[in-house]
Amino acid sequence: MKRFMTLVATVALMTVPAPQKSFASSTADEMYQIVVNKSLYSCTSNDIKSHIKLLKKNKQPKLGDGFCFDGNAAFVSASRIEAQRAQSVGFDRSKYGAIPVALLDWNGDVVIAGIDKNSEAYRAGLRVGDVIDKVIVGKKDGRCRPRVEGKRNRPDAGEISRCLSGPLGTQVSVTVEGKPEIALDRVAMDATPSVFVEDNGDITYVRVTNFNKETVSELWSVFEGSRKIILDLRGNLGGDFRQVESFGVGFAKEPEEILVVQQMKDESKPISKPVTAQMVMKSPEDIGRFGDTPVAVLIDSETFSSGEILAGMLKVLRSSEQKILLFGVETYGKAQAQCWYPLSDGSYFKATCMEIRVGAEKLRIHKDKLSPDVKIEDSREYFVETTTASDVQYVTALNWLRSRPTTTTVAALAQ
Repeated sequence: MKRFMTLVATVALMTVPAPQKSFASSTADEMYQIVVNKSLYSCTSNDIKSHIKLLKKNKQPKLGDGFCFDGNAAFVSASRIEAQRAQSVGFDRSKYGAIPVALLDWNGDVVIAGIDKNSEAYRAGLRVGDVIDKVIVGKKDGRCRPRVEGKRNRPDAGEISRCLSGPLGTQVSVTVEGKPEIALDRVAMDATPSVFVEDNGDITYVRVTNFNKETVSELWSVFEGSRKIILDLRGNLGGDFRQVESFGVGFAKEPEEILVVQQMKDESKPISKPVTAQMVMKSPEDIGRFGDTPVAVLIDSETFSSGEILAGMLKVLRSSEQKILLFGVETYGKAQAQCWYPLSDGSYFKATCMEIRVGAEKLRIHKDKLSPDVKIEDSREYFVETTTASDVQYVTALNWLRSRPTTTTVAALAQ
């Protein structure tokens, strides 16, 4: 089961030179110098010149066909940036809203992975696990309709999310499988919700669907008010890994504890940069704040990027008393980050620029994947609204937390 994501890059506003009418070889030369100086790819100048036009058209040949970039490479022309800049003039974010749900591409469908339980959408009947059938914002807005004449010819979760966004207070109609059409008003939102919490007495269940600018502050609040936690990172979309490393401060044992190591992609020319808790902490009191909190982390093959990095960080930083255990199956195996490089003509080139490794021993996640402490196959077809007995990973983690502080060995749980 493979998940596809829509990644949206925001380019800072700037004064852009007049776009060139034709592609200049100097642009390829600039890109080549970036590749060489940053040790990004094993590309020659001719390789770049032969493939730059494909990047400009957002076309990606297979690596086996001689394409020297990976699938994350991109090129944004100066004219496109100028057009985005023109569209943003006079834009007032406070006048726009959305529906407070987190969507995920799962098994070929667009599924609700998280929803604010205090929202109108939840009261109207939308639930985690619902498969989006169609979204209607206008009679001619076909891009928001996942199904066409009964066929599953659908846009992805990113496109549907954009359909749910629009002028504040305006209405959008949503239909999910097995339920009638629901009309909802767009509400003010600073960011797509990413943290969803269920309080079960002394054990708090937390699902994190992605990492954005609000995620870490929400997680800190949840962890500060909880005794034991189930942290569900299954199907996590990833996001800004800087958010992850700042959260890891709460589990570090000392200021010098290394949280994340960044490494350039080309391993023949490694450039490592250690990141310590002391470097990213907000205050000394934050270091090790959650070190005594038992945490059961749920992971699966769809735990992606920053979700994997957080799970790996908790595994590395946990104490010898095993107060943190990972339950589930191997993760996706993606722990790289991309950088945007400006070119002299006003265009931008995006390339993979670093690999993230975890802890002082530089635990590698990219391609190697992250293995759980307790392997439990996941038989769920989709996300579920509530944690039930059919969710074996959840039940096993719950039983382990209930046994705390009594010592329960990994071997005993695996039986």
